[in-house]
Amino acid sequence: MDFKRALEEQLAQAAGRLCEKQGAAAFAGAVQVVPPKSREHGDYATNLALQLSKTLRRPPIEIARDLVEELKGVDFLEGAEAVAPGFVNFRLRVAASGNILRGILEKGAAFGRSEMGQGEKVMVEFVSANPTGPLHIGHARNAVVGDCAARLLEATGHAVTREYYFNDAGVQMDTLGRSLHARYLQALGQDEPLPENGYQGPYMVDIAQELKSHGGIFHADAFLHGKAGGEEPNPYLHAYEESLREFDGRPIADLDTPFFTRFAASRILQTIDKDLRDMRIRFDVWFSESSLYRDGSVDRALEKLKSLGQIYEKDGAWWLRSEQFGDEKDRVVIKSDGAKTYVTPDLAYHENKFQRGFHRAIDVLGGDHHGYVPRLRAGVQNLGHNADQIQFVIIQMVTLLKDNERIKISTRRGDFLPLSHAIAELGVDAVRFFMVMRSADAQMNFDWNLAKSQSMENPVYYVQYAHARCASLFQKAAEEGVEWKGPEGADLGRLTIEEERALIQALGRYPEVVESAARALEPQHIANYLMELAQTFNAWFTRGTRDKSLRFVVPDDPALTQARLCLIAALKTVLANALGLIGVSAPDEM
Repeated sequence: MDFKRALEEQLAQAAGRLCEKQGAAAFAGAVQVVPPKSREHGDYATNLALQLSKTLRRPPIEIARDLVEELKGVDFLEGAEAVAPGFVNFRLRVAASGNILRGILEKGAAFGRSEMGQGEKVMVEFVSANPTGPLHIGHARNAVVGDCAARLLEATGHAVTREYYFNDAGVQMDTLGRSLHARYLQALGQDEPLPENGYQGPYMVDIAQELKSHGGIFHADAFLHGKAGGEEPNPYLHAYEESLREFDGRPIADLDTPFFTRFAASRILQTIDKDLRDMRIRFDVWFSESSLYRDGSVDRALEKLKSLGQIYEKDGAWWLRSEQFGDEKDRVVIKSDGAKTYVTPDLAYHENKFQRGFHRAIDVLGGDHHGYVPRLRAGVQNLGHNADQIQFVIIQMVTLLKDNERIKISTRRGDFLPLSHAIAELGVDAVRFFMVMRSADAQMNFDWNLAKSQSMENPVYYVQYAHARCASLFQKAAEEGVEWKGPEGADLGRLTIEEERALIQALGRYPEVVESAARALEPQHIANYLMELAQTFNAWFTRGTRDKSLRFVVPDDPALTQARLCLIAALKTVLANALGLIGVSAPDEM
């Protein structure tokens, strides 16, 4: 039973009765029930009396006392107390706490999941780094936040598609191709300079060496493999690679920039795919920008805008009427020379999303795209869609701190720490947990040395250690000849000390935390909840090393031992569920 929601329903009904008795307008506000700041005030609290004061024209403390009287018959409440200036504090019955534990153990891995989304079809587009270089530690934040947002939506009953949109057209891709061509000629011993603003990273030298190693003729079968890390081929990237077959059998030295661009992009995309898979991230769709031009999507989107009267001609160019929907000014979509601006394929891409039947499109963008949000939101409305159908999660910059030094990140110069290196040295769990600990719209410092440390100062280690401790308690019980018999028949009414009640209440809040995080697309709430849960448990565990009455395995009190093992089993379940929701493992040993 969700006691928070049940209490909110009871309070809403009580408010309705009070308004009816006084002949006042029905209460239309939202009833808020929250855990109090201090455990000594009970399990839940509400400010409903303060909300009702204006409607009923009475002092809040009087209304609070009336609410207490209205709720006297609620069977899961042990008591309610009116507190100045108008709060009501509630304490659950011990039996209710026992029901929370039974519900967790009954549902197991499904505890915390819901059908809130009712099958809404949602696309989460994230990472979408241009294929001009491998992913670096800065990309990890977008990747983890996007993946965790998708996991939250899935856990709350949404039908989620993860999509990676890659830009394989435009000036920067042309620069990538010319950079590889130069590196290839250098590999052949020629004195060929890189183009201006060319890509300087060592990965370009490696790709050039691969081309050289197969001789001067491009043999498609020798180059195309379509696999990432030995796993099954990514069908989207495999098809992208296969397009290189049009160059089969031709001398590499005679090939022009489009070949080198496509070859470099295919190799870089395979590296990106492998790194993301290593990060426990799988995309359902990889979408190529160039495909929007090839299949006519860009032209069709422009024709639709023309038919809706949403673009107009001025000074030889075509303009989008975006100012009317909140953009700071109208935007050019076709220049006077006929070239399309960068906003044009983005509009076509989002039109494509809605044509595929998605009810909602979520774009996870870097902080440098913050100013782009109003024009894209306006463009979606120009195309005839509701502004609420598109949402944005803005990821602020990551500053990498390693050995007390700030490490600069630049893909073009090749100055960055590859994500693959972070995975190898820190582990996936540390990278994921650190990247999801802070709100996405706040800049963050990624402390490399802290993430690497195996100590209780490391947040992910601290939480995982709590899970391992739970497992160790069952091992300890077995060593002392105690067999846990499960919740059936256990006297959970024995769980009466403050630490036990605090932990049970925290466990019972988990479904609410999941739904709240999913609605706000803020997975940091799961990481914060895990830290609070681990802190509550670890504090109890530490006290138990000094006070025998607080220990979890009490051989001379079998009933209390069984009850406490039920609590530990529920805690272990919720820790594992919450860690899984942010893609972090839950080890039994550390």
